[in-house]
Amino acid sequence: VYEENRLRGGRKTRIEECAELIKFVEEKVLSEEKWSIDSAIGFAKEKELFTEFVTTKTFYNWVDRGLTKLKNMDLLLKVRRKARKEQPKRRRVLGRSIDERPKEVETREEFGHWEGDGIVGKEQKGHLITLVERLTGIGLLFNVGDKQDGRIVEVLKYLKEEMGEVFAEIFKSITFDNGSEFARSDIMENEIKTQVYYAHPYSSWERGTNENWNGMVRRYIPKGSSFEKLTDKDMSKISNCINTLPRKRFGYHTPLDLWKEKISAIINNSNIMLEEHQSALSFFTP
Repeated sequence: VYEENRLRGGRKTRIEECAELIKFVEEKVLSEEKWSIDSAIGFAKEKELFTEFVTTKTFYNWVDRGLTKLKNMDLLLKVRRKARKEQPKRRRVLGRSIDERPKEVETREEFGHWEGDGIVGKEQKGHLITLVERLTGIGLLFNVGDKQDGRIVEVLKYLKEEMGEVFAEIFKSITFDNGSEFARSDIMENEIKTQVYYAHPYSSWERGTNENWNGMVRRYIPKGSSFEKLTDKDMSKISNCINTLPRKRFGYHTPLDLWKEKISAIINNSNIMLEEHQSALSFFTP
């Protein structure tokens, strides 16, 4: 009896204690949502889903040691990141430089300032345009077909028409990369009334929010994929998955949570009709 009791004695391992947490993280990372390990653990802590937790670093160690169902190849950012290389700066900035951007944009103190970029498809065919708001991290994704410089103008005109009066409060400025597909700052500023800035050539880190968002898009549309069969419904579904992903910098709330707060504040401080409020929210539902 003594020997049997001894075999049952002692504290369980952390792996055993955190079995429910491990299962939850595995499901979130491997599901269509494609959460990160940190997002899953942080969300679970915030919502107090379990009684036992470990740090993100410990969980990564378990993955490296083969103690979970997850493999490093499932953690796309971990295997994709490369050291940044210095690039020659030969191209001139298309329009107003990012150096002229107000302080409140740089420090994310004010809502309504966006970053814009493009993603090309297989064999440099097809083009997706992404727009990401710097303060909330909310993002939009459009399949525009090609890299003609009028495509971004069409996207912004569509957003302005759909959002009505709310548009001016939501799209105060956009910072693009220096690609020719975003060259029509004259139309964007004079007709659409959105201030446009351009990052320095070969300086993608100056639009880090957008670059990170594009990286998450690649979880669903890997490099080398064709964009020909991607529908508006696909764009909406992918955007929703990214916009409902809990973020560490937001205390594991989602960009969509923050977006709703900001839109509600705009409505409460103006005479904008409720219908336009609903229109602004509708862009982020699948």
